[in-house]
Amino acid sequence: VITLYILANFAVFFERFYYYWKKEGRGPNEVPVYNLLGHGVTIARGSAAAIKLNSALILLFVLRNFLSWLRGTFVGTYFPVDKAIVFHKYIAWWIAILVTMHCCAHWYNFKQLSVSDGNDVTISAKVRKLAVDGQFPSAYRLGFTSLPGSTGHIGLLAMVLMYTTAVESVRRPMWETFWFSHHLFLVYYGVIIPHGMGNTLEVSQFWMWVVGPLFLYLLERFIRIIRGSQKTIVIQAIQHPSRVLELRMKKTTFNYKPGQYIYLACPYIADYEWHPFTISSAPHEDFISVHIRIVGDWTGKLWLLLNPEKEMGVVQENLINAPNGRPILLIDGPFGAASEDVYKFQNVMLIAAGIGVTPFASILKDIKYQLETDENCQLARVHFYWTNRDLAAFEWFTEL
Repeated sequence: VITLYILANFAVFFERFYYYWKKEGRGPNEVPVYNLLGHGVTIARGSAAAIKLNSALILLFVLRNFLSWLRGTFVGTYFPVDKAIVFHKYIAWWIAILVTMHCCAHWYNFKQLSVSDGNDVTISAKVRKLAVDGQFPSAYRLGFTSLPGSTGHIGLLAMVLMYTTAVESVRRPMWETFWFSHHLFLVYYGVIIPHGMGNTLEVSQFWMWVVGPLFLYLLERFIRIIRGSQKTIVIQAIQHPSRVLELRMKKTTFNYKPGQYIYLACPYIADYEWHPFTISSAPHEDFISVHIRIVGDWTGKLWLLLNPEKEMGVVQENLINAPNGRPILLIDGPFGAASEDVYKFQNVMLIAAGIGVTPFASILKDIKYQLETDENCQLARVHFYWTNRDLAAFEWFTEL
């Protein structure tokens, strides 16, 4: 997949690079832009083409519902859906490199234009139209006051803010800063769509590349909002050893497979924080459960909210609203994970450490249920390995 991705980038880059180097402006009564700008124009146009490709692809790797659907198709057999966020980051760094190339090439072009004669007929008519009374604007004006220049720099600023707040040292302690700043991608797309609409060198095409992924993203967000706003009841909150809190919940029309995961939000703690947790219950059970290890700020606040006395066993029952009257929890999902593929094989090996056992708890419960009800289970042998730091942690799933 990486090889195909790299080849696609090189293909779109060098197609434009070669066109402006050897083909553009070679017709009757035409003058190549290359004569004045040299490889400034080839690199600028080549990187622009690759930016279009990557700006379309990067959105697809954050569409949880789309990726969950893709997992069930033949594409999921060949494409590593579980590495979607890794690909998202990989594409982001490619965009950063390409944007750097694009900016540097155009600043070179602006400098070349600013010292050229706007009446010189040996200069391509495509760029001579930028001249006013035979004089090209200064490089500063071309870079900051023209439509391409101003929108490009606004998009660049949005990227800088998104990238600097996305590094782990900032993202983990300041999640909301990361969350809000990452939504500057709307600014990026909002300014880059009109960025090339001056049609100086060629007709603007950026919108054609991104309209499909943007529509899918908006559809994805709409589905998440509708699904996440449905009422959730916390039937029980159970405190286990080793700082593990089990939540048993109910939600109308919720269907899932063993090994899948959900996103949880607690509006009482934070309006915009959604955290992923693997489902530890099995589909035949009349509740949805997750086991949460208390290790961070959000989980710590949830623990204090549901178990302020720090007791063991059942600490809450039948909760709908938080103390401020807002829903105690919101659920978005379920979403597919690699663990759900376990039933595709006859012999499987399940290896877990600590709280990472949760998807296997769901799978083992489901296997047990299938054996007890004589359902057709093609699994012939299951090897299960689970390591913990202390013996008390093994009490989490005593019902198994």
